[in-house]
Amino acid sequence: MNTIHSPICRSPMSRFQTALLSAVLVLFTASASAALQGRNLDANAATFEAYYDTVLNITWLADADIANTRGEANEGRKSWGDAVAYAAALNVNGITGWRLPGVLPRDGSAVYNTAFTNNGSSDRGYANTGVGWGTKSELGHMFYVTLANSAFSLTNTAPFSNLAANDYWTNQPLGRIATQGFFFNTGIGLQDTASLAFTHKTWAVRDGDISAPIPEPETYALMLLGLVATAVVARRRR
Repeated sequence: MNTIHSPICRSPMSRFQTALLSAVLVLFTASASAALQGRNLDANAATFEAYYDTVLNITWLADADIANTRGEANEGRKSWGDAVAYAAALNVNGITGWRLPGVLPRDGSAVYNTAFTNNGSSDRGYANTGVGWGTKSELGHMFYVTLANSAFSLTNTAPFSNLAANDYWTNQPLGRIATQGFFFNTGIGLQDTASLAFTHKTWAVRDGDISAPIPEPETYALMLLGLVATAVVARRRR
């Protein structure tokens, strides 16, 4: 006796469920790779004035050249001491407590390795895409890891505004009694030292998160899962 196997028919509901589940997987994947979360600091919900860095646990101003945007002299370039003071006094829609990005010795010691290298193995020079100096250099991590730029090639500046090829001060002088401090060039991915009297740009950051998080992709994914479950229950009742 031959057994006849009827073909499996996919109902429109099954295809709908499959599409929803696929969307959920895409949202979860996008969420897992996202290191920057937008933060709204004004009354315009359509724009973000800052971005929370989930890896470094700091918040970056969306405007990478705010001193120039606000009409500061010398196109916003300041000596190291003035840049430190400017960031500390910065008030962005009532949010204070800003500072310059930090850089610590990459090997965890108390002394910087000032040899010049091209692979991030010292504290001066260039580094590799996706690696940088780990989390020891906040500007280096942003350039090489978060934005995935490579040395001598600033190809990605999103989602920030006014991020161009500039020298930016960090908050670290070279030693306790120093005439030089670390800066980072966002045009070529160079971390180096310069006289504290030189004038560089200011990109302000703030420790931790500064506001309640906006709905993340996983939130929408859970909503979609709820819709799938509701549709399945309704179909079974019918």
